[in-house]
Amino acid sequence: MKAHTILLSGALGLGAVSLLLGCENPAGPDDSQIIGEQVPYQQTTLVLSPAAPEIQVDEIVRFTVTLKGEAVDVQDVAWITSNPERAIVVAPGQVMGVSAGTVVITAKRPSASGQVALTVLRGTGTYDERPEKPMDDDLQK
Repeated sequence: MKAHTILLSGALGLGAVSLLLGCENPAGPDDSQIIGEQVPYQQTTLVLSPAAPEIQVDEIVRFTVTLKGEAVDVQDVAWITSNPERAIVVAPGQVMGVSAGTVVITAKRPSASGQVALTVLRGTGTYDERPEKPMDDDLQK
């Protein structure tokens, strides 16, 4: 009985993968037995803009997304915050600062993703600029 060679190829992780199911040659197929072409996996990255945003508490940043230089509709992307205590996604492509700190915002599609670090700053109003403990001058007023 003659064995048959079946070679399946596909992208997995960061490199090309081949699976040999059967072969006449126990050492594996030679070049004449390989059917088709192996194409290395190309990772696609979503580019978010602004790239390193800073916003105030209760302020909203609006992101745009590109993939290989082409605009992507923010509605077609899943938006994820690494810490909802720092920032929350309020609408596709829109993130609001909740408390001071840094959070990673991830935009995902089935074949691509991208991330940015968002810094949420304390507000600029007079209340937020005051120190947490009153100063002596404040107590005398």
